[in-house]
Amino acid sequence: MAHRDDHDDGSRASRIRLAIGSSQEEFFACCWPWLLHILLSQASDSGLAEEAAAETVAAALDNWDDLVTFDRPDSWLYKVATRRLRRMEAKARAWGRLVEDPAGIEADLRQVAASDGWVAQHLDLIAAMRLLPRRQAEVFAWRVLGECSEQETADILGVTEGTVKTQLSRARKKLHVLLEVRDPS
Repeated sequence: MAHRDDHDDGSRASRIRLAIGSSQEEFFACCWPWLLHILLSQASDSGLAEEAAAETVAAALDNWDDLVTFDRPDSWLYKVATRRLRRMEAKARAWGRLVEDPAGIEADLRQVAASDGWVAQHLDLIAAMRLLPRRQAEVFAWRVLGECSEQETADILGVTEGTVKTQLSRARKKLHVLLEVRDPS
């Protein structure tokens, strides 16, 4: 899955391309925080987000020779991670082990924020994102937090660019309302 990225302006994608040419360690040091943070913003359970991220990293190591040839290896990671998280949550839901009430989701997130400064800094946004319908949360996460283009986001999620535009618009509107409710000042 090769992706074209027309801007080499210091963006995360550019830094990731440089890191993948250096070493596996540098690549994962560059990708891991964002991969985990984006999954945390979508997941109902931080443990599942961490597990999906770790399994994705293992899959990347197993596919390293292919991964280094991609223009956007981070997009490959995102696609694999999103699919893993979806499967893990579906299993947990089927087994009755997934907390999906807003209070439980926020408590889970606050626990993560205690040891993760980025999550603490974006706590309100992530808590609101976790209340969005799945597709809206995924589109917002990859398009905005992951800095993916509309086409890359569509490819990661297996949808059309039109769906990305529509879901992103809906997500932004709903997030605006949710964030105003959380901070009515």
